[in-house]
Amino acid sequence: MDQIKLYNILRNALKMTEQDAGEFISAVGAITSRELDTKIQALATKDDLRELSLATKDDLRKLSLATKDDILDLNKKIYLIGLVQFIALVTSMLAIVKFMR
Repeated sequence: MDQIKLYNILRNALKMTEQDAGEFISAVGAITSRELDTKIQALATKDDLRELSLATKDDLRKLSLATKDDILDLNKKIYLIGLVQFIALVTSMLAIVKFMR
């Protein structure tokens, strides 16, 4: 309906021939449909959003497991360092006591 109105405006107000007005309307329609197709391709569908959500959840789960493993490793290292320091302290105290006798 809008194409007919535009066609009449082009013919009457701008004094275009029927063929020129028709070609102009066809060109405008082709351009707008291409632009619409381009914009539709840029939109995310529900499936795209669902896939992104699942991928994000998987990444967060992997990160959480990796973080837990890193925390366990760090706790082990802290414990071992504390144990080594304790052994070094006891050994040095025994050496001092033995040296004093």
